[in-house]
Amino acid sequence: MEKNIICMDMPLLMRILEEAREGVESDAELHFLVDQILQEQQVKEAPLTMDDYANITQYKVRFQYFADDIVETKED
Repeated sequence: MEKNIICMDMPLLMRILEEAREGVESDAELHFLVDQILQEQQVKEAPLTMDDYANITQYKVRFQYFADDIVETKED
C-alpha cells in the first residue's frame, strides 16, 4: 500500500472522527493522530479495523511527550 493512503472500515472511521471532534484539542495534536494512523497502516498493510484503535490512540502518549517542546517552539 502507498505511504499516503489509508484504508479503514466504517466502524473505525466513525471512531476516528469522534476522536478528532471530541478528543483532539489542537492542530498539532491532530497531526499526531494522522501520523499514528499512517504508521499503523504501513505496519499492517491491510485495511485498519477497530482492532487497531488501541494502537492508533497511542498518539496521545506521543503528543504528551512532545507537547512541551511544541509549546516552547511556538513561543520562541
